Order: sequence, then structure tokens, then C-alpha cells
Amino acid sequence: MRLDVYVSGKHAGVLEQLSPAEFKFTYQHGAEDAVSLTMPVRAEPYLAPYLHPVFQVSLPEGDLRAEIERETLKRTNAGGDMSVLAVVGQHLVGNLSVVPEGATPSPDAMESLADVLKHGGSPEFIAKLISEHATRSGVSGGYLKVLAETVSTRRQMPLGRWIVKLPSASHPWLSANEYFSMRAAQLSGIATPHIELSDDGQVLLSERFDVKEDGSQFAFEDMCSLMGLPSGLKFSGSVERIVKTINAYCAGDQRRQSLEMFFRQYTLAMVLRNGDAHLKNFGVLSDKGRSPRLSPCYDMVTMAAYAPLQNNGETMDIPALMFGGTKRWPKPQDIGRLARMCGADAKAVLCDIESGVNRAALDMSEYAKSNPAFREHAQKILMLWKDGMEKAGLSPAFDLAALEPTVKAK
Repeated sequence: MRLDVYVSGKHAGVLEQLSPAEFKFTYQHGAEDAVSLTMPVRAEPYLAPYLHPVFQVSLPEGDLRAEIERETLKRTNAGGDMSVLAVVGQHLVGNLSVVPEGATPSPDAMESLADVLKHGGSPEFIAKLISEHATRSGVSGGYLKVLAETVSTRRQMPLGRWIVKLPSASHPWLSANEYFSMRAAQLSGIATPHIELSDDGQVLLSERFDVKEDGSQFAFEDMCSLMGLPSGLKFSGSVERIVKTINAYCAGDQRRQSLEMFFRQYTLAMVLRNGDAHLKNFGVLSDKGRSPRLSPCYDMVTMAAYAPLQNNGETMDIPALMFGGTKRWPKPQDIGRLARMCGADAKAVLCDIESGVNRAALDMSEYAKSNPAFREHAQKILMLWKDGMEKAGLSPAFDLAALEPTVKAK
């Protein structure tokens, strides 16, 4: 199988699968723009025993991949990463487009933002979104999501390009969980995309942070790609290696700001008990002529809310990445060590996080007042936030006992 690869709309080269364990990417003569920070333009082809990590950045996972593979197998009897990439490659996060040899990229599918927000998690509407957008959605993540360009009736801009995150039967209130976790990030001084929660709290829309105001796109690579690792190894890395990677690819002020923002983002993930903060949850944006920089925060969720509890009431979830040679929720001394590695002002950042989480907790409890079905889940999230804050040396300003009548299911 041979696929044409485009960078910002310009043909860059050809990707081939020579055998089940042999992949080759070759730049075309005269190519100017690299497909990856790790793969500069050269005449010699790039060979790999698996699909090159940069082409796995937006490769669908989980339920979305299963949906795409069902359609692919029905039509071509072919499976695997290259077949999935051939289907979704013209609609990826970042400035790459990958299409079957000889084809050209086409526009995204349109959707009414008002309809998404109104109909939310209705089974009929979800089925419609999957049917119309699944094979046009090159976006990673273990839970069902699609890409869509939408006409907005709530905002000044008439058009928006969004990641539409759908409900999960195994993870109730996943979208509301992420909405308030991302709200905590925003209130903690972390760059985040604009987000919208559907009226029923079951669907989350996250505006594409890789799309510029003029409609063109930044290059985007996650830490797996920058480390040369296949996506399947996203849980195998360490916090220290992410810091080294940022130092290696970001320069000047962008390096300083990216390290400080990584410290801020990772510390918040630990406070919120986001055990899925793995290598694919951190990435960099780059643009021609500018140093790469850490991307805005995405996929911030209190995943420990879905983990079983031990007899002592502690969650059985653990962090995805190693830090200091172990996987454990960090203590104040661990946070201080990471701050020194990142050259960050720990006191100032922790002050921002304490304020941000407290404000988001109050927002969530107010939301729970008018959404009774969410109350029990909201209480569990708040208990985890309180524990995470206290273990990090922060002071929760919300009183769970006082909030219990507000958020506890009746």
C-alpha cells in the first residue's frame, strides 16, 4: 500500500508498507517542509519496523478505530494502521494530510453546532454523528470522538473546527467530568482550547487548537512521536523524559514557557487524579520559522473517578508515567523537584492551581444542583480533588460535608 503525504497542502512524499514489519517514507524531490521534527527533509528514505510515530499521532484508537475498521474491512478486506490511515488521513489534527496515492485532500464534513449542543447524547444523534463523521476523523484517544467543522449559533465566529467527544457507556458523565477538569485547567492559568458542554452534559466540544485564525494548521506532534515510540507505548515513558524532550525541541523563550506550562499542567493532572496523563496527552505545536512550543492542555479528566476503591477508601488508580523511578501520586517534595527541573516558581504555580481547582469545584457543585443525575458522580470527583489537593499540600476551600446535600444523589 502506498499513500501520498501532504504538509500544509503541499505534497511532501510517499509512505509505503513493504511488509507487515517494514514501513518506508520517502520525501519527493524538492520537498521543503518536514513531516516531523524528528524526520528532516533528506534524499534517503526513512525506514521503520512499524508505522512511523508521526503518522500515529492522530491514528484513532478504541471505539472510533473499531468503527472505522468495520467499515474498512467491509469495503477492502484490509486492516491495520495503514488501512485506517488511508481512510482518515485527510482529516488529521495538525498540518499533515495522508491520502491514497493519486488522491487529494478534501474539506471536512459540516455539522450544526446548535444541533450538537441541543441533542447531545441522544442515541439517534450519536448514531448520526458516527455514521457521517467517523471515517473523516483522524483523532487519537481511547474514547469515541469525531472531528467536525460546525456552524455556530452561540459565538461570534460563524465557523469552528471541533473535536466532538461522545458518551461512554463504561464511563458515565465522561464529558461533564472533562468539562470541569478542563475548567480547572483554564482557571489555573493553563492554556486550553475553547470548550462547550451539550445541554444534557453528555457531549463535549473542544475547539481545535491546531487551527489558525486563517484556517491553516500548525504542525502537531505528541511525545510518543517526538520520542520515536509507537502509540502503543504511551504508558511506558517518564516525566523526566518529557522534560528532556521539551529541552531538546523547544528553544529560547518558547522552551522556558513550555517547561513552566508542562510543570503547571502535569501538577494539575496529578492533583485532579488524572491517571491517564500519558505520553500522548502532551504534545508540541510548531510553525515554519518559529521554535516549537508545548500545545494547549487537552484530555484533562479525573480518570480515578472510574477506578475501584481500596478498603481504606483510596482509589486503585495510579499515574500513567514514571517519575523518580516510580508510579505514585506525587508528594510536595516530588512537586518541588519537578519545579526545579522545569525552572518554574512552584509557590506561584501551586497558588494558581489551588485557586483554579477551588473555583472549578464550586462551578461543578452548582451544575450538579440543576442536574440531579450528575450529583453522585460529582461528589466522587470532588472527593478525589480534595484528596489530591491535600496530598500536594494545597487547601481545598470547599467543604464536602457542606456540599453533600448539594451533590449527593437522593
